[in-house]
Amino acid sequence: KLTILCLCVLILLLSLSACTVKGVTGDQWLLMQEPYMNDLQSFADGIDEVYSLYINGSITKEDFCNEVSVLKDQYCILKADYELSKENTYILPESYSYAAQRGVNGIENIYRIFEEVLSESFDEYGNPLPKSEISYLYLLKGQEINSCLADYITAYQIISSETEVNKNDN
Repeated sequence: KLTILCLCVLILLLSLSACTVKGVTGDQWLLMQEPYMNDLQSFADGIDEVYSLYINGSITKEDFCNEVSVLKDQYCILKADYELSKENTYILPESYSYAAQRGVNGIENIYRIFEEVLSESFDEYGNPLPKSEISYLYLLKGQEINSCLADYITAYQIISSETEVNKNDN
């Protein structure tokens, strides 16, 4: 269901946007991802709120299921927008620095981990796992996200400083 919704959103976004081809380096492309990372930060705040409320018993199981359903829809839109950006931007071959590649891997892994959190919080029947398991899963995945975010931030800072030095040299 999540995959079908994501595909529908992606097709809709593709049909609404003009496909343009831009040639950018891997470093430039990583710097262009800042708005998507800001959107992911807002999304992470929403997940934190819903999961914290549920784990602490402040919302019911039904409310948790409804809120996660909304989060899944938001995730699909964010992911489709990001994928569309990748498809519409031509990245020059062999132009990725090590830092850019680490940063891009960090972004890709953050999306993957968010999807895992949203899907692995439920059993095969669609029922939420016990709160203790959700708490453990969320803690574990949160640590993974922090590690991936550190990779992105470090890469972004390295590339930004190199870009600034290059501007000053010219």
